[in-house]
Amino acid sequence: MRRRGPALKIRRGMILAAVIVFLAAAFLPAARFFYPLGYEGLILEQAKRYELDPALLAAIVYEESKFSPMSRSPAGAVGLMQLMPETASWASAEIGRPHLAARLTEPAANLAIGSWYFHYLLARYRNTAFALAAYNGGQRNLDKWLAQNNGRTQNQVIDRIPFAETRAFVRRAQRSRWIYRWLYPELKQGHGL
Repeated sequence: MRRRGPALKIRRGMILAAVIVFLAAAFLPAARFFYPLGYEGLILEQAKRYELDPALLAAIVYEESKFSPMSRSPAGAVGLMQLMPETASWASAEIGRPHLAARLTEPAANLAIGSWYFHYLLARYRNTAFALAAYNGGQRNLDKWLAQNNGRTQNQVIDRIPFAETRAFVRRAQRSRWIYRWLYPELKQGHGL
């Protein structure tokens, strides 16, 4: 049997690298089709303003509205970040811009309020998964769930959330965060911060 030298290994490595590059080039546009990025400039601006991970902010918008500024939920949430009007009124007053609450279908207004509100929840709960749960299921509900699950791990608390929609939202938003980081390198945490 003939022994194969280093030249064959190099050739195989180059072929493998070419196949990987080809597959990545073909896959990236398809993946971006399923995970689009709208309002990138506004997302980066608000992420910088409130020291948020831009990929997480994009993931929240994707999971809440699929980047549709006119989106409305059956519960009454409005816009890109699906803000409840009462929450938007309170949050916009907190940031000294109460006029924004009447403009929830405008991307800049919705992202300004929603980004501040998520920043507020992160500061309050000091945990991304809990902030996501409060964002989707409400602060009072999360406070109740935390009290009922005192001493349990983060994953155990999330698994015991009685609202299936909120449990699923937390998981989807965390997964989408990593997908957005991979698909859009400009959204990596720290970009522009």
